[in-house]
Amino acid sequence: MINFHNTYADLPSEFFDPMKGPNSFKPTLIAFNKDLAHSLGMKFENISEDTLARYFSGAAFMNGSTPIAMAYAAHQFGHWVPELGDGRAMLLGEFLSPDGERHDVHLKGSGQTKYSRRGDGKSALGPVIREYLISECMAALNVPTMRTLCAVRTNEVVQRDLEKPGAVLTRIGKSHIRVGTFQFFALKGDLKNLKTLADYTMKRLYPETKSYVEFWKLTSLRQIKLVAKWMSYGFIHGVMNTDNMAISGETIDYGPCAFMDEFKFNKVFSSIDRNGRYAYSNQPQIALWNLTRLAECLLPLMDNQDEAKILFENELEQLHQLFIEEHFKVMSMKLGGIKDHTLLKDWLNLLEMNELDFTLSFIDLERLLEGKKSFTGIETRSGFQNFFEEWKNKNPDLTIMKTHNPLTIARNHMVERAIEKSEKGDDADFFELIEAIKNPFERKDDLSPFDLPPKAEEKVLRTFCGT
Repeated sequence: MINFHNTYADLPSEFFDPMKGPNSFKPTLIAFNKDLAHSLGMKFENISEDTLARYFSGAAFMNGSTPIAMAYAAHQFGHWVPELGDGRAMLLGEFLSPDGERHDVHLKGSGQTKYSRRGDGKSALGPVIREYLISECMAALNVPTMRTLCAVRTNEVVQRDLEKPGAVLTRIGKSHIRVGTFQFFALKGDLKNLKTLADYTMKRLYPETKSYVEFWKLTSLRQIKLVAKWMSYGFIHGVMNTDNMAISGETIDYGPCAFMDEFKFNKVFSSIDRNGRYAYSNQPQIALWNLTRLAECLLPLMDNQDEAKILFENELEQLHQLFIEEHFKVMSMKLGGIKDHTLLKDWLNLLEMNELDFTLSFIDLERLLEGKKSFTGIETRSGFQNFFEEWKNKNPDLTIMKTHNPLTIARNHMVERAIEKSEKGDDADFFELIEAIKNPFERKDDLSPFDLPPKAEEKVLRTFCGT
């Protein structure tokens, strides 16, 4: 079981809305992440699947849990929404893992709350399957992320564009405090609760900090490293709104996200991102835009706001350069530690010009360097031989490449296939893909179906938000 310590529920009432009681779901378990539970010191060995399904759908509450819906605001696609909040989620509580680190237990799709805004507060099965698969893939790739503990069917029908089976996902994170949480108080001019939030967040997530500026700088550094790292794997978040940037520096909200197959700088998957605001190449500037919003929230807490504004502006200029450096560093490791800006640019241009698979192209570089046959025939593509000779002459380190280039990722078409099967009651593809992505850096002489890019008829061009 979980020994809850609910510090967020001890904050003032403006921070959340208490959940009135268990919902009426009659859930059945899809999957319980035993490895994650064990690593966090959770004791569920003797708990039945039926009980797990009830606890992790909101049909029953564990002893010590204080379920609440968290309040926050957001800029969504650049448009201001002053009151958003957990419209289909609830925070069950917090617990300490054996290493003393605090974690949230958060349900997604658990029903209506104060913040549902005429919505049903529920989730369809598809988004739950997607988040489980991609969040666990990100964890295996060592990208800071919220983790998935449990997925259950609610055995209810959810009305979206079509009728869909319902489900609830349980995610674990260091905190669900977002940039939008700060905006909720700052843009209302509620400085008392804004200060309470800032002090609480610093104490919980950045106890080493002694000022709001230092807190912002450390938060920003985590975000810069996070986005640079996920971009190195071809990941596109899809909805980098301010409510989807966690102050903890973990990836949060796997809505219309996807890993790219063929490389395109301006690739967009999300069906609701009609103007490409959150395209692959725009993610760095959006991260900085969100961090600017956080700085604006903290500014009223400063003794000398004019000096603090100048300080933030200077730091933001440095953050832009810092991202360039961080992204170059992680991409250089994918090329075997070769630090050459021009060579990296040439490589990415070669990938886009030839519509090459982002993941397998790096693997093929390794294989050709080892004298093996490529998987994709990349050596026949325009411009490749000139690049390859120049790169090879710089003595790339194969060991470095093999720890920074995954072979297996949660490819979009495989995720969609798992979703389609699960919607029909068959979870076999889901479980097979979960197993396949556990060791993404393992090398094979032959590709499995999970490693292959999609055929033309398998390509998924659009992904959709769960709401």
